[in-house]
Order: sequence, then structure tokens, then C-alpha cells
Amino acid sequence: MEDTPKSVWARWIWLTVLLIALPLAGCGAPPTASPPAVVPTESPAATMIPSPTAPRSPTPSSSLQGTVAIWLDWSPAELAGLQQAIQRFRQAHPRVEFELVYVPSDGLRPAFEEAAAVGEGPTLLFGPAEWGPGLFLAERIQDPSGSLLPGLRETLHPLAWSQVSYRGITVGLPLEFHGVVLYRNASLAPETPDSVEELVEQAAALRGGDLVGAALDFGFLFSGAQLSPCESRFFDSAGQFILPGDEGICWLNLLRTLSGSGPSVFNSDEDLNFFLAGRSAWLIDTTHRLDAIRQALGNTVAQIDPWPLYPPSGGALTGYVWSENVYFNAAARGPDLEAAVAFVTFLLLPDTQRLLSDPAGARHLPVALDLEIDDPLLARALQVVRGGQPRPLALDLDAYRSPLLTAVRLVVAGGGEPELALQLAVQEILSGTGTPTPTASATRTPSSTPTPTRTLTPSP
Repeated sequence: MEDTPKSVWARWIWLTVLLIALPLAGCGAPPTASPPAVVPTESPAATMIPSPTAPRSPTPSSSLQGTVAIWLDWSPAELAGLQQAIQRFRQAHPRVEFELVYVPSDGLRPAFEEAAAVGEGPTLLFGPAEWGPGLFLAERIQDPSGSLLPGLRETLHPLAWSQVSYRGITVGLPLEFHGVVLYRNASLAPETPDSVEELVEQAAALRGGDLVGAALDFGFLFSGAQLSPCESRFFDSAGQFILPGDEGICWLNLLRTLSGSGPSVFNSDEDLNFFLAGRSAWLIDTTHRLDAIRQALGNTVAQIDPWPLYPPSGGALTGYVWSENVYFNAAARGPDLEAAVAFVTFLLLPDTQRLLSDPAGARHLPVALDLEIDDPLLARALQVVRGGQPRPLALDLDAYRSPLLTAVRLVVAGGGEPELALQLAVQEILSGTGTPTPTASATRTPSSTPTPTRTLTPSP
């Protein structure tokens, strides 16, 4: 007998779930014992997390009620910060109850999709920006924009909104920033390079013995935004692919120059391992690595540099930026949805964003405008991220990413000519999207005037 979607989800939850929840206290409930610490495990099990009890003397003025169920994969430090935020929210709205369920990262989205497919699951899902378009088109989540307070958009950084906007639809709300930054080992490279050439020269001077100079990753996540110094992007604000011309050749020449810093890596942790071992002076990686790098190198040695300039174009390198989002279950209705919207709005207030950015706590990079962080390394990460490029939300990103990565490999690792590499990538992209073969103008020698770009509409 085949499993229905509902029975599959029910089996996943009830055969693997570890229930350690304490009953949620209602309005005016007596104090309870402190909940046990929640430590995510390696097993694919969901874990109910005890929620703060309502205040002993509830505020009578709030009529908001309902239950906000949240599924997430946050770390213990992040969960502790969220618990504090819930406690503050319930001081004003004691009739709102919370159910928190930790699910390991690999199982979070599949569990949510199976539950939402049958009208069940949590009110809110916390997950990366890249999930938004697919979940929305599959009708697993809903657009919350109609319930938002006027003026909320203006309080958040525009880059954060780019990560919840898909084809004019608001698919979720941003909670925190992540991005690609340039780390530096200050014990190997005391000075910040001003240009790509200076970085390459300093790295080359360090080679010898165990030192490799600077091992850099040229995967698309780390190299795609480097089209920015060439005054272009691969995707516009609507998620449509922009066919590169002279700008693409400029991009490949930039990456070829940058590859002179040391070993070239393509979507592996080899560069990270070199950096953590003190063998590589620079590392291009995500802000997710910040804590591990700080722990390995120490506060004074671990640095984040501003992106260096690329003199041939006059622009500076940059990195992709994205957000951790909150998504509203398509099945959420009535008081539960109203309470969920109010709580997420509360999470985006400056005071709550400040709580979640506490260096001793969750250490989030806030999406609220003009909010600063005391920790120097986190503050530098936030500064760099705020100047980055939005990570594309195109559903068919692989149709473009794979051919472009092949072109990068051909130039960086194979010594190929940028013009030919770009031409091959363009032909593969256009044949894959059913668009006619491009004209020769797409692969001309770079000139002072950029070639006009063409826009392709991604397939649904």
C-alpha cells in the first residue's frame, strides 16, 4: 500500500519526533520550573522546544490570541535569543501561545512541504531565502504583505527585501543577513590590500614551505557577484538572466588575475582548511563561517577586509548577500495567522533585532536599517554585507550557473581564453533555454563602452 502525503508526513513526525515539551501555560498560569536546555542532535528527529510561560500578571489590554507554531533549525544560542524575544512578546500579548520545533537542516524543508501539502504543519517556517520561490509556486506558503503594518518596509535594508520579493510577490519576511566576505589572517598579511593586484602580489610573496599564498574558491556563489566591478549583473531585480557581453569577458579576466593568488578551488572546503590551518592568508567564504574562523584564529588575527578594487574597470569586488526568512504556511488562518504576523513584525523591530544580534547570544546580522553591532568582527561583516549584491532567486539558477562555472574553470584552471570560454557558456545557456544562438557581439573584445545586454526570461 502506497503512502499518502499525509501518512508520509505523519510517519516522519510521530516515528522520529522526540517530545520533551512542557505544557504551554495559559493566561495567568502559575510559574513553572525552568525548561531544560535544548541541544540539536545528529539524528533526523524533530524536537519540541519548551516555550516561555505567560507572565504572572498578564497585560489585560491585548486581545491578540492564537497559537504560533514555528519549525526551525537554529543553533542553541539562536534558540536562546528567540526564547527571550518570545518572552518579551508575551509580556504584551499573554494570550498568544508558542510551539517551537527544532528539525535538523536536511529534514526541515521536506518535513514542512509534506505537512503543508495536506494543510498541516507549523504557522511559521524559518529557512533560507532560496526556498521562497519554490514554496510559493507550490502553494505551500502565502504572501503576508496584506497584513503588514504601514511603513515596515522602510525600516529594513533594501537588500533584505530583495530576498523575499519574487516576480512582484512577497513570499516571506527577512530575519537576518548572510553573505560572502573576504577574510584575512592578520598574522600572515598585516596590511589590507587596496586592489586585486596588491592582494595577488602579497599572496605570491607568502608562498613557500607550508604556505600557499591565498587559496580562493571560484564556485558561482563566491565568484558570480564579481561581475559587479565590470558594471553588470547576471540577474536583474526580477530574477531574469542578463546575457553577458563585454562585461562577461571583463569578469573572466578579473577571475584569472585573482587566481594568481594561490590554489584555485571550486565548491569545496579545501580553501577553508588551508585558512584555518594558517596556510592561506585570505579566504572568500560566507558569514556562516565567522564563528569557526574566530575560534581557530582568535579575535586579533581573524579579520574581514573591504573588497579590493579592480583597476581595469575601476570598481570594487563584492559578494552575494541573502537572508534567513520567515515563511507563513498557506494553511494559516484566523487568530493564529494574526498572532504570527504580529510576532514576526515584533522580530523586525529595532529592539528585537538588537537582541538577536547580541554577540554573546544569537549573533545575527540584523536586517534593520542603521542598527550597529559592538563586536568588531561582526560589525565589519555587517558593513561588508550591506554593500553586497543580492543573491539571485531564480528557480532555474542551475541552467545558468553550471555553464558559467564551466567557463570559469576553463579560464582559471585550464588557461583558456575568456572570449572562447564565454562564447561556449552563452551557447550552452541559450540552447538550454530554447533561445536562438547569440550573435558574435556577445563575445567581442572588451571596450570602454559596455555592449548592450539582453534579458532572458527564466523558464517557470
